[in-house]
Amino acid sequence: MKNNEKEKQKKPFYKRPWFIILVIFVVIAVIGSSGDNEEEKVSNKSEIEKTTTDETKEDLEKEVEEEGISGDEEEIEKEDEVTKYGTGTYKIGEDLPAGEYKLFSEGTISYFQVSKDSSGSLESIVCNDNFKNFTYITVNDGQYLELKGCYAIPVDEAPKYEAKDGKYEEGTYKVGVDIPAGEYKVVSNGGNSYVEVSKDSLGTFESIITNDNFSNDKYITVSDGQYLKIVNAYIQTE
Repeated sequence: MKNNEKEKQKKPFYKRPWFIILVIFVVIAVIGSSGDNEEEKVSNKSEIEKTTTDETKEDLEKEVEEEGISGDEEEIEKEDEVTKYGTGTYKIGEDLPAGEYKLFSEGTISYFQVSKDSSGSLESIVCNDNFKNFTYITVNDGQYLELKGCYAIPVDEAPKYEAKDGKYEEGTYKVGVDIPAGEYKVVSNGGNSYVEVSKDSLGTFESIITNDNFSNDKYITVSDGQYLKIVNAYIQTE
């Protein structure tokens, strides 16, 4: 009887066929769901990679644009570069082309000299001068140009003077370039001052149209193409 009773006892539900089949379906469903999650993760990863790629592309394009701007600035800088001849002695036609140059001082007082030969004698000097700020000089083939504490720039490349608050300091101005033609009041800085108007920039006595030493104020009229030199003085236009 006991054996029969044992045989008649119900099997645990987890051992029954229907439960096993149910478990199989659940496992399949879980696996399927896991697959979907993986696909979703992969899809999300793809979206992240796509977004990152897009952002990287935008960054690269931005960098390229910035580099393009930088390149333009470099081109502008190159265009702004000028030919400079520093302190030294130059043989015109060999070391330095003949022509007109604007000289810029690198210190308080600078010096230039044009000679007809390299003998070093006083007789060889065509012209010479001490100057502040800037001046002009024209040299010809075969001459020698000596520069001390200054540098020369071909006149076509040289920057024009721009008056600050309408004030023209000591220097030599090319009329029509650095200063407009017209009448000006030249004001002395005190002591001996000097004003000179020349027809060219050869620096010779023959170039001088008019000149004068003065200690107070002086009026002067200049025309386009002339050169106005003021020493220990200034012009105030405003």
